[in-house]
Amino acid sequence: MRLVIAAMLVTLTVASGQIASLWAGSTEKLRTNRWVKLDTRPEPGYRFSQPIYVPSRKQILHWGAVARSDTPFRNDVRAFNFDKGDWASDYPIAGKLPPLQNAPYGKGIWYTGTGEMLPCGTPAPSAIANGVCYDSKRDQVVYTMKGLMAAYDPHAKKWRDMEAKTILTGREYPGGPPVYGVGTCYDPVNDEIVLFSHWGGENLEMVSAVGRASAHWGTFRYSFTDNTWRCASDTFGSKQIRNARQKTVAALADAFNALDQHWRSQRSKDRRYYRRAATARDAIRALDDELDHQLRIEPPSRTGTPLLYHPKLQAIVMFGGEDGINRTDLGRSTMPGSLNDTWLYDCKTRQWSELKTPRRPPPTLWPKMVYHDESDRMLLVTRSNAWGKEQTITIWALNAADGRWTELHQQPWQWETPHAGSVGWAVASFEIALDPEWNLIVMTQVPRLGRDKWARETFVFLLDMDKLKPEPAPEWKPPPPIKPQAIPPDNPKWVEKLKNLPANTWVLADPARLPENRGWGIAACDPVRSLVCYFGGGHSSYQFNDVAVYAVGANRWVHTAGEANDWVPPVGWGGVTMGLHGGPHAHHQRNTYVALDGRVYRGIGTGSRRWSPEAEKKKDLRYAWFWDIDCGGVWRMQKINKVALGDDVPGTWGQPHVVDPAGMVYGFGGALEPYDGRFFADELYFSQYDIYNGTLHVKKVEKPYPAPVLEYRPFCYLPDKRQIFFYEYRKDHGHATWVYDVEKNVFIDLEPKRQPMGQVGTVLYLQDQNAVFAPADRDQQWVYSFEKNTWAQLAVKGQLSRFDPVYAQTVYVPEHGILVNLPKTEVMRPDVSEAAFPP
Repeated sequence: MRLVIAAMLVTLTVASGQIASLWAGSTEKLRTNRWVKLDTRPEPGYRFSQPIYVPSRKQILHWGAVARSDTPFRNDVRAFNFDKGDWASDYPIAGKLPPLQNAPYGKGIWYTGTGEMLPCGTPAPSAIANGVCYDSKRDQVVYTMKGLMAAYDPHAKKWRDMEAKTILTGREYPGGPPVYGVGTCYDPVNDEIVLFSHWGGENLEMVSAVGRASAHWGTFRYSFTDNTWRCASDTFGSKQIRNARQKTVAALADAFNALDQHWRSQRSKDRRYYRRAATARDAIRALDDELDHQLRIEPPSRTGTPLLYHPKLQAIVMFGGEDGINRTDLGRSTMPGSLNDTWLYDCKTRQWSELKTPRRPPPTLWPKMVYHDESDRMLLVTRSNAWGKEQTITIWALNAADGRWTELHQQPWQWETPHAGSVGWAVASFEIALDPEWNLIVMTQVPRLGRDKWARETFVFLLDMDKLKPEPAPEWKPPPPIKPQAIPPDNPKWVEKLKNLPANTWVLADPARLPENRGWGIAACDPVRSLVCYFGGGHSSYQFNDVAVYAVGANRWVHTAGEANDWVPPVGWGGVTMGLHGGPHAHHQRNTYVALDGRVYRGIGTGSRRWSPEAEKKKDLRYAWFWDIDCGGVWRMQKINKVALGDDVPGTWGQPHVVDPAGMVYGFGGALEPYDGRFFADELYFSQYDIYNGTLHVKKVEKPYPAPVLEYRPFCYLPDKRQIFFYEYRKDHGHATWVYDVEKNVFIDLEPKRQPMGQVGTVLYLQDQNAVFAPADRDQQWVYSFEKNTWAQLAVKGQLSRFDPVYAQTVYVPEHGILVNLPKTEVMRPDVSEAAFPP
């Protein structure tokens, strides 16, 4: 018989599990198997921080990050008081919290930063995701963060820095592993903590073999014996399987090396190359499939999921989570990729195994799960799309002993549903914990009350398993396998039509499927293969890192699966790191990628003068980062073979801006880096990356040179002149037209007779006409003639929707002599002779 809290609880019948009383502050009578909202105090709550039940206290504790950086801090542990149906501070805050710059984004862990202890004796506020577990041996709550591992004594109500460390790839890091969004669980069998779900790592272990990077390191284990975290992925699987994996990785390396060597030698001039590339691509896919399925030794990478201990099985259970893979190859999607697989980590053998469950809950981005000891079930709570008209909340149960999922309960959700992110995610944002003393599931969410005003809402579910009628979970039909991205052959009829387009008249190409509008991305033309590559977005635009490719000669866009831009805790603004599978985040691209010979280069071993000044001074191993169509549309990295810095060049600065069809990627660092160059107007660098030899050279450029540019692309390469054309828009004092001579390393002011009257989005070289085309101000067309050294306006005719005024989504395709304008795919054959140049 449980205790009766007489002051607040009128009756309690343990046998039936029914409570017919009114909780202080509750909005309705607390009934079994029904969600009820409590009227808790509207203090700011903790988002993306898992609450945890502490058996020795018989209470749920909650600590983490406040709702927003602009909300006043309450950096205290909060305890849920069952008798009052409300939360209370577990201890008085020791002194006033010091101001945290841009907190919690800076010192605390949100999506960047490093955990640390504050002078007042508490950790800096941190969105710890699922990185909290109860250490039953020492009766403490352990929080794992990048840079910090902190323990909370639930009885003394004190924090301490555990002064742990992480050893990874031979390097020592303070605190927890250098990753974000972690999920941890205490393993009492081995007196360890296991960590699996996370993101934000820089795992380059496979780069030397196959060029694949990852933001996931696999499984970590923490040993209390030596207070150290270590990566444990190499301990899984039998000796036979580990040997087989080594041989498969070696075969993958051979396939990639053979493909790369053939690419360098043929340089795409031999049509037989494409047939051989397709053969190598298929081999790579087959070997990848073998590693991912038959030879898999731990779960696929993910973040956003908790790890829960199952005492009767002596195993840790994990379900679902965010893997980032978005099936943009199958059509439009606005959601990050999620999983619904179930895994067990056997603490006795310290090995992973998958529970093969043909019936299961739907893919769940950030699973909310607890262990219910009385029924020996894992309970999963899911909520429907936050923007749906009829929202529901569902409780699922897993029998981990036999791998069966059932649906226990569903009811309409009648309250507000805070969603995560600002970019179209409709995922309900909430946290749960279970109080086994009262069979009570407690849920918190943080709704927005107004500008910079947030609160906490608490809901409870009094569980009576005997009165629920489990139904089998639905049959799970997995999506079709991801197919390699492949470029279709030219369509002769379409190519003929392009040749006969009316001059200076925009025509809607009308391909079968258009790409999504990547409002903050740009288009890039591959001058070797005549492909238009479309990447980027972020911000409030497209949030996935796939590259859509327009095969100009076939009039077809080809797509593959993309990877989500954002993780947990969500940035909601454009991403901050590579994806779990090695691709860059899409964001304000600001003209920092190019396309050349079947590859889209996002990085060439250089970085931003603004964002990574110290990192670019280090003599570290550097990599080119690119998307590779010959491997089926995957992101890869390759080691830079040689880095040479010129005189007075302290670092490797210079984003990729233009390409030479002969195999060079050029970029400006410092003053002419779009947008960020305004901070470095007095220093300019020029980078040159040879894509075939893998060498990088950086040199300093002396004045005079153009003034810094914002987010436009006012430069293009002139291959027959070995120069870069540059148009400078000066808002207050005229304009200028320059060329940069690559060999002489100088800018030359052409001083034309006339300049465009405004900012141009981009400039495009029409080599066969010895002229430059420049779209401007949404619906203006200008052309520059080298012969006449002047500009003239060209009339707009035909079906032009508009020019992107900033991000320059218009390109020129030399092979076909046409312009392509995105995102609607309009084409035009320019003819500069029709322009009225001034005498």
